[in-house]
Amino acid sequence: MHPSMGRAPDRRPMKHATLSRSTMDEGPRVTSTARSRAKRATAIHEAGHAVAAFHYHLGLRTATIVPSEVTHGQVRHGSPFRGKTVEWSDMRSPNRLHMERAVLVNLAGDIAQRRAYPRSVRRWHADRDHHATVDMVSYFITGSEAQADAYLAYLHVVASDFLALPHVWRAVETVADALMEARTLRGARLRALVRDALRVRVDDARTETIWAPVLHSAAMPSAVFDWKTLNDLGAAAIVAGLQAPAVREVDATLITTAFADALRSRGIDPQKPMRVRRAPAPPHGDRYLFEQDP
Repeated sequence: MHPSMGRAPDRRPMKHATLSRSTMDEGPRVTSTARSRAKRATAIHEAGHAVAAFHYHLGLRTATIVPSEVTHGQVRHGSPFRGKTVEWSDMRSPNRLHMERAVLVNLAGDIAQRRAYPRSVRRWHADRDHHATVDMVSYFITGSEAQADAYLAYLHVVASDFLALPHVWRAVETVADALMEARTLRGARLRALVRDALRVRVDDARTETIWAPVLHSAAMPSAVFDWKTLNDLGAAAIVAGLQAPAVREVDATLITTAFADALRSRGIDPQKPMRVRRAPAPPHGDRYLFEQDP
């Protein structure tokens, strides 16, 4: 593997990526104002991880800014690879999209901190996140340095664009505020906080105007699924990372037998090309429209 990707990967089973954290550095003693600012930067960093982990359905568990011997804080979440076998250079499998979700969560902390407190960032702060990212990406990208750099740059842009969404950034700041007060957030309380903070406050009529014509269009075969249904059908990888108003061509290799049957029952031929888009806002925010030209 080329230098920008770190060490070459071996063929061991992929580890579960369950920690996202900012690395501790040792430096000169600082004033209380500087310490407060540094603590807020850490809270923003961990909030970035937490909001991304919730959004990408990685089973958000805890977030803390209580320092350990080696970190300023950390977020614990589930692994998209749990129970899955990851093959070497598995670029076309659903596992590649699972990897992208985990990488986006790893990148979100450093990006959030740089967005809010760029002067607080030190090169080594995101070392652990970077090494975890390299570990995951190395299983899938085995080509040239230019190919790997372009792939990582693309994922960085996706994560940056996600955090730049106004409602997402408000959620990051809300979670950071709560971390500054409680220092540690766990379980249902943490997930409810992120979920409520991510809820976009828009006029229901405006939402219906944007989304209803797509939902109820009779001009082409279409079907709507929520994320839980897609996950139950083994097809969640098809919509991983998809943000409104983007439209994505459906990768036919990701259509499972169960999902194909569900599409047929709704008048869509799973063997023909189709598109998918995500609802732009509540009340349809976790729903996805699949449509096919007649």
